[in-house]
Amino acid sequence: MPKPDPAGILHIAKEWGLENGADDLIMVGDSLDDMTAGHKAGAATVLLVNDRNQALKEHDHTNLWIERLDDLIDILENGFVSPGED
Repeated sequence: MPKPDPAGILHIAKEWGLENGADDLIMVGDSLDDMTAGHKAGAATVLLVNDRNQALKEHDHTNLWIERLDDLIDILENGFVSPGED
């Protein structure tokens, strides 16, 4: 099933043997479909911001946004904190 159906993300979680399903995954993407698929699956969502998707920074399905992929390094090393969790 194509995004925003969460089936692909849930399949990955199952194949990787994640007991909590997608709760232990981070979905990184640049579209509403990416954010929605991750949200529906129960994954944390990270928006890779570009000139066309700025409005998605405030969308309910976006947990965090970054401007560059290497911004993920610090997040992965120090832990993912979604807005409202700190």
